[in-house]
Amino acid sequence: MSDGLKNPIVAGIATDFAKSDAGQETIKAGVNAVKILLVVGGVVLGAKYLNKKYKEWRTEKYLNENGHKIEVQAAIIMYKAMYRLDAISLGPVIDLMFGTFQIPDGTDTDALNDLALKVKDKINLVSKAYKIIFNKNFLQDVQSETSRAEINAFFTRINSTGADVATPAPDLVPYLKGEKVYVRNDNGVVTETGVKQDNGAWKITNDTQGSFSFGDEIGIIYDIKRYADGEIDYIIDEGLWSVGYPVASHRDLLNKHPEA
Repeated sequence: MSDGLKNPIVAGIATDFAKSDAGQETIKAGVNAVKILLVVGGVVLGAKYLNKKYKEWRTEKYLNENGHKIEVQAAIIMYKAMYRLDAISLGPVIDLMFGTFQIPDGTDTDALNDLALKVKDKINLVSKAYKIIFNKNFLQDVQSETSRAEINAFFTRINSTGADVATPAPDLVPYLKGEKVYVRNDNGVVTETGVKQDNGAWKITNDTQGSFSFGDEIGIIYDIKRYADGEIDYIIDEGLWSVGYPVASHRDLLNKHPEA
């Protein structure tokens, strides 16, 4: 008890006030206020619980109805590449479709970039699915979970135009001998083999010389072969350790790195 209430005069006044009509009304009002606070607190907590359960139900329903779609699977895999899913319960559908995720901390940028090339035409649908499943903004997560260079690589793939399939063959402008060439084809390039004939002409065989992914440097243009219809192949020097000359189409290559 405080010193004030130990004083018999103060204690008496407090007792008399509590017994008075005004005191009773004050006490009643205080009790009612506490009850109201408890009710409001209960309603808020109940609303949060119901909202959480609704979102879980919505996610489960969405996955049941759309789990077969590439954009939904891509959203889950991209989340997996940025976060640990083994500590998050998203219901039996994800467990059934993808099993238990065991991903170390840190972003798997290779997985993100590979998938970006495959779903770049559906990136808006991927973002929508990501929001519904994880209640997060996909592009914001990419920016927060990757470095500046990794962000650049990711969006380069999202915005990639792929192989040049639109330019008429006669209008193709060849790169120069001595220039480095890089893969622009989203699906990568499998090079054939160039064999120089006694007459100086190049024979292109079906022998596979190498396999290269988007953005890979193949080497330096050693020679250029232009066909009657205007199409262009490059005979490429891979450098000191090269065995033979790989050949790739102009349409699949750039003379600068795609991320430059």
